[in-house]
Amino acid sequence: MPYVFQVARVQLSKIPSFNGLPIAGASSKQSVETYFNELPAKSGWCHSEFAQKRMFFTVKNARRIEAIRCEIERLTRESMISDDERSLLLASLIESMDRVANTAGTYYAFLKTFTRRALHPFRFSLIEPTRGRRKCMATYGPACDTVAASHYDVLYLDPPYNCRDYASYYHLPESIARQERTFSTRTSGVPDLSRPRSAFACRSTAADALSELLETASFRLLVFHYADNGLIAPSTIREIVCKYGAVEDIEIPAQSYTTRSHSRTATHRVYLVQNA
Repeated sequence: MPYVFQVARVQLSKIPSFNGLPIAGASSKQSVETYFNELPAKSGWCHSEFAQKRMFFTVKNARRIEAIRCEIERLTRESMISDDERSLLLASLIESMDRVANTAGTYYAFLKTFTRRALHPFRFSLIEPTRGRRKCMATYGPACDTVAASHYDVLYLDPPYNCRDYASYYHLPESIARQERTFSTRTSGVPDLSRPRSAFACRSTAADALSELLETASFRLLVFHYADNGLIAPSTIREIVCKYGAVEDIEIPAQSYTTRSHSRTATHRVYLVQNA
């Protein structure tokens, strides 16, 4: 899921042409939004799984989401949109549907009654890419492969620092971004299929994953963000990163999510490694 947002907000610097859409005249943000918002509502996977079986959306909103999801799928299958256009549309659909989702922040559970925002009518809104003169590129694949592909003046790493499985917490946006129709026997709708987990999200493999990643890296400055209470101890991080240059760290007090009654404060740390 993050990849389609990186394309939408970072790689693209303007709205693509969308020449493959059956829109009269030159396409624009408004004309693309109008095209998708005027699609006839449709019953199907999203409507059945996440409105009828589970209260993630009202039935009316789910049928409109399903219509747009199916249309993006058709346009992709028939090669009527480019990869960048597909990513922009998928990211925009995910962001638009999140505005009317009947959740408390993630898709790991739905609320038992519809909130005021969930009752608002769904509207598809196209993300406006960040404008700029420099060419940017989003990549998708194993971190080691991406890091090894180039030399970096500044390499910023911000891996998971706990065991939370974000593919499960955000399973529905993930399914839509992957253009998959997943099914589940669980109350939350988390797919029965298993999705790969990051080695950084497991205590027994996190430190080795960091070592392996840095072995492939070429940089002048490494900026590494991690939490002191994360799966890799601060002393272990220092032991790993000091092999690559002089290390300085900056302590950052931060709020920490918890369902318990103790303090929600946590210490995050940014390690700066100058590679001589």
